[in-house]
Amino acid sequence: MSKRQLTENQALAAERLKKAFLHQKSLGKWKSQAQIADLMGFETQSAVSHYLNGLRPISFEVGVRFCRIFGLDPAQINPDWNMYPEQNFKILSADDIETRFGVKRDPDLVSESGGTEYKISAPVPEFAKIPFYDEVELSMGDGRVVYHEEPEKFLTFRSDWLKNMDVDPQHAVVVTCKGDSMLDRIQDGDAALIKTDITEIEDDRCYAINYGGDAKLKRLLKRVNGDLIIRSDNNDPSENKWPDEIVKPEQADELRIIGMAVWIAGKV
Repeated sequence: MSKRQLTENQALAAERLKKAFLHQKSLGKWKSQAQIADLMGFETQSAVSHYLNGLRPISFEVGVRFCRIFGLDPAQINPDWNMYPEQNFKILSADDIETRFGVKRDPDLVSESGGTEYKISAPVPEFAKIPFYDEVELSMGDGRVVYHEEPEKFLTFRSDWLKNMDVDPQHAVVVTCKGDSMLDRIQDGDAALIKTDITEIEDDRCYAINYGGDAKLKRLLKRVNGDLIIRSDNNDPSENKWPDEIVKPEQADELRIIGMAVWIAGKV
């Protein structure tokens, strides 16, 4: 089979996965590539060989399955395979594999080095890609206008986590936050996951809004008289810094709700 042209990240992913397989094989975790092919659902082990030797590009879905089997962090294997950020990965021991993946070890299948063969009974989690507009900024200061463009990047989240957060991947975006008006909760440069299919405003939640032509990430508070308060978490009335903005019912047409922020991530 002729070698296809791979991107730099695809070539690195193949090399790193191959090293992981050979290392774990030396520890007795695997007997041959046939075991990996069986776990991956491939008909023959040649498919595994083609992927690990860089003869075939490893797609996101295939790459995540390899990483699950080897107990690796996909983002460390290929930067394009971003994962749900709170998921914690590590190189797994035999006991870890059995516990995390629902593995059943067959004591009759022992490799030459004493390791045992594994069968994964638990399903591999599904993932969804959310468009990431890293050049589109929601200001946490005076406001920056959001412009429309086709996304070139995506962040990947676990589908079950998105479901628990009541987020439809078809109605969500990730954007960059700028400014310091929402400190300390939201920092300059943080990424925000925005749920765009909201039907009503929840009191005291953070929303991406467009008010007076400016796109901002602010906290919205509802008042019994129908007023809506646009508030910055970092406001300081004594210095008149980031003062509240009040939207009267008759001004509602000037306010557009882009979506509700449901997740924030940034540097630590």
